[in-house]
Amino acid sequence: MRPTVQFIIILFAFISLWTTRAQANCLVFSQNERLSNYCLLNEVSGKLMDGQTSSVVVQRLQMEGYFGGISEPTWATKIAPSVTYSNNINGGNPDKKLVLGNLEFDGDPNLVAKEGVVGNLNLSALNRVTFGEGDYITTSLAGTACPGAGIGFGAGVAG
Repeated sequence: MRPTVQFIIILFAFISLWTTRAQANCLVFSQNERLSNYCLLNEVSGKLMDGQTSSVVVQRLQMEGYFGGISEPTWATKIAPSVTYSNNINGGNPDKKLVLGNLEFDGDPNLVAKEGVVGNLNLSALNRVTFGEGDYITTSLAGTACPGAGIGFGAGVAG
């Protein structure tokens, strides 16, 4: 009995799906580094890793203080322009009378909502220092300059 072409194709697909190297798509959890690392370690546990996957795992764990941590504090800066449309740039009121029951109120014409395009300049800086296995501090500074809306510059610090 000779195997059919369909059988050979199905067998090849089955073997190639079940004998692949360790590869994880766990880096999509960019908002939660620990969850991403947990997923990555579970995905590669007990599997053969290629050099690139191994480097990614070691670098990510070093950023959390494992494998000796990072030798020096890391800094990352980013400057990115953005353009957005706003239907209410100034946080104004609708251009109509305010009706409450039988009462009607006229709004101040200077406080009517304005719409338009707003250009922003987004700035951010990130710093990380490791102290031991699983011990690290991350600090960040972020701000946005928004000259089109007359808002000026605002910044916040998170740790």
